[in-house]
Amino acid sequence: MSKIFRIFGPIVLNFLALEIILIKPHLLWWMIGFMFTVTCIITFRSVRYDFKSLSPLNFLILPNLLLIGAILNLLLIANPVLRQILIIFYSLCFYISQDILTRRVIPKVLGDKSETVSLHFRDSFIVTTTYFLICTGIWGFYFYLDLSSIQTCLLLLLATVALFYQTLWQANLIFVQTWIYVLILGLIVTEVFWVISFWPIAFWVNASVLVIIFYVYRGLVWMYLQKAFGPRLLKEYLFVGFALLVILLLSAKWTL
Repeated sequence: MSKIFRIFGPIVLNFLALEIILIKPHLLWWMIGFMFTVTCIITFRSVRYDFKSLSPLNFLILPNLLLIGAILNLLLIANPVLRQILIIFYSLCFYISQDILTRRVIPKVLGDKSETVSLHFRDSFIVTTTYFLICTGIWGFYFYLDLSSIQTCLLLLLATVALFYQTLWQANLIFVQTWIYVLILGLIVTEVFWVISFWPIAFWVNASVLVIIFYVYRGLVWMYLQKAFGPRLLKEYLFVGFALLVILLLSAKWTL
């Protein structure tokens, strides 16, 4: 019962705060501050943070980026039904992310190979979903609210590097050599942004292109650093990424 209350209590609070934003938009910044506070507190509890070191603060990156992505998209969506779906979807993802953090600090779970694999797949889902929400939110503001190209590029770069860093750090893969992979990803995102920003397609398609690139790159680097990399895996990731890009771009509506 205590575990259910510990996780579901903050989820309900954030859910209600998002609903209040829809009803009383003038309370937006108060609700954002409230949700960030709740998210930080529940994350500290999930990882049993004892405030003896600063390293565990990295656990705050993913849940707070997830929250930022949800808020950005909530502000962009006009359809009330889609808004409710987004709030429910965010609440589900928030629960999964906190459950993953709770399980990662249990020694018995860490020693269970099948459980470790399950955590990895769920974590990949949350990371990819978070990046999608962040990218669609930033691209949406770029398209509809006159966010400058430089501002958009910097925000995307910051979110990408932070999320990728958190992924490597959580897997204990942060050392001097890994920073080159973070730098390469940053350069890729910057170059791709300048190219696709001129494409006459919907902003969510542009965002999806970045998400696919991030997904493939993150998966390959993670496998390589885990020494599980091989030609077959490389071909599978590249094939999946290429197929998704082709399907996405062929099904997109181009406004020439």
